[in-house]
Amino acid sequence: MEYGKLELTLPLGALQRDIQRAVDLVGFGLQAAEHATISDLSIPNAFGHVIAAEDRVLSIDEARVLFRSWVLANGLRECVEAVGPALEWARRFCVLWTRQGSVHPTEGGKFQLRAQFTGEEWNAQIVRGSKKFDRLPLPEKLDHLQSMYACTPPELSAHVVSLNATRNCLSHRAGIVSAADLKEPGDPGLVMRWRRLHLTTGNEAEERILHAGARVEAGELLTVGFVDAERTTALGERITLSPQDFVDVALTFLLFAIQLQASVESVQNRRLPSAPAPE
Repeated sequence: MEYGKLELTLPLGALQRDIQRAVDLVGFGLQAAEHATISDLSIPNAFGHVIAAEDRVLSIDEARVLFRSWVLANGLRECVEAVGPALEWARRFCVLWTRQGSVHPTEGGKFQLRAQFTGEEWNAQIVRGSKKFDRLPLPEKLDHLQSMYACTPPELSAHVVSLNATRNCLSHRAGIVSAADLKEPGDPGLVMRWRRLHLTTGNEAEERILHAGARVEAGELLTVGFVDAERTTALGERITLSPQDFVDVALTFLLFAIQLQASVESVQNRRLPSAPAPE
């Protein structure tokens, strides 16, 4: 037997970094669209300018509006594309913690796993397995983790799958919903689901929802929670995203990352020595 030692990036950290990058770039892009003073649409610091379709050249105002939508769509795309690598880290983590081997306590209450592999098993599971896993669609990646390693899918998996379908439509069909985007032929459209922060104040009789910039009076009770939201874009219609939609989407991916981390840790916990029973 050969013993493999592999440093792992945990799924939560991997997704957090990519979500933060997407949020920062979207924030920069939207502020630039709001405040930048543009005199023409030439490419800066480049020789020459390409006119591919003179009859379709955008005005500065048209470009500003379209740029906002483009930035939001790309922010969603970046969040979705961050899920695949995070699931691969989850898969590697599960591979190691479901192998034969021993678990030893270390300082600070941590544990060290010594997983046992043959060379062929390592190549099949870690090297070639990564390529095979990468080719799977997102729903099948989640199914693989559950069927192979009993890694429970995060509760927000269906939301993330719907956002992945939305990304596909934005990337391949300019956001116009076609028959290829429908789960079933008779569906009314493409459904996008997310989870958003829900702030309310008052009491049950006079409860009011708080939005950005809302004032909370002294003595009012503020309640913080999460609620699910969804939007259906009909066949032939174009998907639209608002800045608030993107904030909610980014939050959804962050919550998914936290849930994925917990799912992976549950696989690990099945291998850890049980705490001694109290005397």
